[in-house]
Amino acid sequence: MSKLGECIDYLRNLLDIEWVAYETQSYRAWCGRHYIPIAWNIRPPDANPLIPMFTAFDDWYGNNRKSKPPALVIDLASIAGYISYFEPYWSSSRAHVGREHIKSYLRNAATCRGMVYELTSAFHYVRAGANLVTPLFLNPLQPDKADILITWKGAEIEVHCKSKIPGAGNKIHADLFDYLAGCTLAYFHESTPKSIWLKLICDDELKKDDTEYLRQRVDTLIQTGLVGDFPMCENRYILGIKEIKIPPHGITVDEIKKLHKPMYRAILADNSLSPITRHGYHKVCVFDAVSRKRPRVASSLKNSIKQATEQVSGKRPSIVTVHFHDRMDWELANRLVVFKFFLAQQLATRRGKNVGALVLTGEPPTRERWTGGVYERSLPAIWFLNPYANPQIQLPANFWQSVSQI
Repeated sequence: MSKLGECIDYLRNLLDIEWVAYETQSYRAWCGRHYIPIAWNIRPPDANPLIPMFTAFDDWYGNNRKSKPPALVIDLASIAGYISYFEPYWSSSRAHVGREHIKSYLRNAATCRGMVYELTSAFHYVRAGANLVTPLFLNPLQPDKADILITWKGAEIEVHCKSKIPGAGNKIHADLFDYLAGCTLAYFHESTPKSIWLKLICDDELKKDDTEYLRQRVDTLIQTGLVGDFPMCENRYILGIKEIKIPPHGITVDEIKKLHKPMYRAILADNSLSPITRHGYHKVCVFDAVSRKRPRVASSLKNSIKQATEQVSGKRPSIVTVHFHDRMDWELANRLVVFKFFLAQQLATRRGKNVGALVLTGEPPTRERWTGGVYERSLPAIWFLNPYANPQIQLPANFWQSVSQI
């Protein structure tokens, strides 16, 4: 078996082979009912995010192992690699507490991503060259309020991680949109011969309780062949349907991307019925979703920073990290003076002065990279050094340069 296969089987054994087998079998059946390819990584909103990864690995390893591993497989291997790397710490806890803690958090769909985020954060400091990284969050019995403890050239630095629930950073919940758009695109080629552009306008947020009705209603409207604007769910949503006129030479995905692009877009260039030509596709479906209201990111972020600063000891250098399980453009926000001023305000408080730096992250793209036996995920982040930090808790200059530039 390859190193990648051994890495993933390590995680499969940790979570329980029979549990993984049952969940992947159920997921395959769900995908079959909805005509969804495994590689799309579409799942019901309450499903565990690890299950599509295991399923994708089984398909790749069993059928096409010589090809490049898909992104889902790389992502799963990275998680397994982090857990394996930190095993000397969590396996030393009494009565297998560490093992059971990891197992219960990763098997629970509600807590799985938070655990993955903390693992990714901890390994970030390993890559940066820390002398020792202690993942305190893997041992629920340890008394320290910090989640991660870093030893850097003799200095101890504590890290406090706050993980936001999906939807906290955007009115369009990424999981709900992926589910709705994925099911729609899967039915698309059977429902209509046209190329269409769907735009779902939400009066506020995309609600979980509405998603199944929306899925069925959208599919019904596509089958009718009608175009126009269709109110749904007591006018909480409006679905716009337009026909896309495809030129004789076809249309490319790049040409589609030139259309007004919201944050949430799914594209299916259907080559099952009309194969791609030298120029482009002859049948496509574009699904966009937007909200009329902006999320209260500042309020949510402020609460997380406050919670973290209340846990900071004030006796050693510290970092507060806040992760949104949504697609966040922190690079754009960081160029705004008003955003930097907002962050400075949060760290200028009496407790905030005990924080050396603030790190904001969003959902990462998969970076396919092999380092020291660990497949690695990368969190796109911005680092905000606290100008008001008390002298005794300021971060070492060489540490700051190393961890903020990888």
